[in-house]
Amino acid sequence: YVYGENDVPTRLIPKVFESCLKKNKIVLNSCESKVDYLYINDFVEAVSLLVENNHVGVFNICSGKEYRVKDVVESIKRICRFEGEVVFDPKKDRKQVPIYICGDNSKLKDKLSWSPKYELSEGLSLMRDYYIRNQYYKDMFLKGIH
Repeated sequence: YVYGENDVPTRLIPKVFESCLKKNKIVLNSCESKVDYLYINDFVEAVSLLVENNHVGVFNICSGKEYRVKDVVESIKRICRFEGEVVFDPKKDRKQVPIYICGDNSKLKDKLSWSPKYELSEGLSLMRDYYIRNQYYKDMFLKGIH
């Protein structure tokens, strides 16, 4: 999954950030799935390289690393210094959702010598900073301070 600033607010990572920064209780499914997360800047770089080098065909643009979703949630909680409650409720697990999604980016590495530059923790820290900055400016605007 691609993640980063300006992501759809209903997706997991932005939703967890919002709850942490607003100090709201977080209730999620078991979050035991393992998925592949790729920071948006890495995704854009890969697409740009493919276009610039006139490559056609199927390329998996992914990190090639698996992350347990619960660990991602805990990482966001830690970088936001959130001390509130996080509930992982297996009853909320969706039956139709795959529990393992991880891509193989070896073709992209072989053809273009591309590999992701951003580790998950770095991308999440950049997102936190983005949300904090935007909340700051949003609050200033709402208060009439320009």
